[in-house]
Amino acid sequence: MKKLGLALSSGGARGFAHIGVIKVLEDNKIPINCVSGTSMGAAIAAYYALNLEIRNLEKVLIDFRKRDMLKLVDVNDPRVSIVKGKKVREFLKPFFGNKTFNDIKIPLAIGATALEDGSKVTFRKGKIIDAVMASGAFPGVFPPVKYRGKHLVDGGLADATPVDLVNKLGAEVIIAVDLFSLTKNKKRTYSKITDVLGRTYEIIMSKLADYKIKGYGKNIVVLQPETGPRIQTFAFYNAKKNIKAGEIEAKKHLKKIKKLLR
Repeated sequence: MKKLGLALSSGGARGFAHIGVIKVLEDNKIPINCVSGTSMGAAIAAYYALNLEIRNLEKVLIDFRKRDMLKLVDVNDPRVSIVKGKKVREFLKPFFGNKTFNDIKIPLAIGATALEDGSKVTFRKGKIIDAVMASGAFPGVFPPVKYRGKHLVDGGLADATPVDLVNKLGAEVIIAVDLFSLTKNKKRTYSKITDVLGRTYEIIMSKLADYKIKGYGKNIVVLQPETGPRIQTFAFYNAKKNIKAGEIEAKKHLKKIKKLLR
């Protein structure tokens, strides 16, 4: 088989769809040779690269409830961010502990964004949990992560679906799980600023993902799970629904994936 690379996009709770995709690949004995991710995609990519399995993580997330979200909230100075992020880091410790990129079983690349110049910062060494926290530092919600003189935030801003990162890891065939495909909005009026800003963000991210993906021709399979509206980004208690969306989308493209890998 050709070397398969998996690129997992950001998307908050909607990123649980990545688990469904990986499950389908595992069930069909399709090996993942390398993986990249940003934001939630980074967390799931890192977990898989360390363990080469996904079902134990699935069990934890399916049991996650609304009340559990409150345990992750450590209110910060609102001039800095909504939460400090220390409780989220504690939540991630059982999965990543003090493990580094030296502990991974397949090549892994994690992307973040530098506020100073908007550049993409790629993690290939150091502590896994540090890379995941930096990649998932959603602006305004979490404070920026200081790293080598830069302030890092959500990797999805510079690279929504990190296809280029997994390509650099040597992937010959790429599966890109894109959670930013733009669907037609039936809303007839945009009378609220939140509606306008929310839709603007959707358009920007969809165009960024589309631009990145178009340059890889026939050797890429783009999966776009139906994970619902962007408001679901913070619905971490909806894991089962989003995982199922990933499974459904992956199964639709199984034939093409297998054909490209021959």
